[in-house]
Amino acid sequence: DAVVDTSTWQLPEIFQWLQESGNIADTEMLRTFNCGIGMMVVVPEDSVATVIATLNELGETAVQVGQITAGSGKVQTHS
Repeated sequence: DAVVDTSTWQLPEIFQWLQESGNIADTEMLRTFNCGIGMMVVVPEDSVATVIATLNELGETAVQVGQITAGSGKVQTHS
């Protein structure tokens, strides 16, 4: 499973407005919109620190937002 921790980034104001104005549930927001995450890169666990440091050095804002775990092939979210 892909386990995503939604507390690792701030939901941009435009998505907050969209969610409030459209009365959209959190699960639907995450299913439909990127919610401020432009791209995810999946790397082996022992490469996470190096990849994040490299991307940050190149001017990107990179953080770990989750992990891959044994499961049923679904996306799980928590905050």
